[in-house]
Amino acid sequence: MKNKLGYLGFLGFIGVLGLFWGSFLHSIFLVFFFFFTYSKVIPDELFKENIKKAALSAFIVNMIINTLIMVVCTTISNIHQYVEPNNIMLLYGFAAFVVNFAISILVFVFTLMFYAHKEKSVLE
Repeated sequence: MKNKLGYLGFLGFIGVLGLFWGSFLHSIFLVFFFFFTYSKVIPDELFKENIKKAALSAFIVNMIINTLIMVVCTTISNIHQYVEPNNIMLLYGFAAFVVNFAISILVFVFTLMFYAHKEKSVLE
């Protein structure tokens, strides 16, 4: 592979396993197959800038969602101060961070697709 970003495509096979297992959480990894399209791309300066822009937007979205999750979790725990944490609370907390991961990956992929499409339209 000319571009190391293409190696992220192998994480898509976890999504295939998720389809066989019937697990939606593992099926999110199917998005990683998108990165195989970059395996033959020779990374130039514009490509690296697009990667940086996409990573920055995904990082900002991740931080905003993490902050919201922490505020909601601490508010709920302060309101229900005398209630013992149960399995449902732990499940919701885990699900929130899994959704945060999925949203961050999707933001990165779609932003990268947007910049690639924008670059192609400028070249035509």
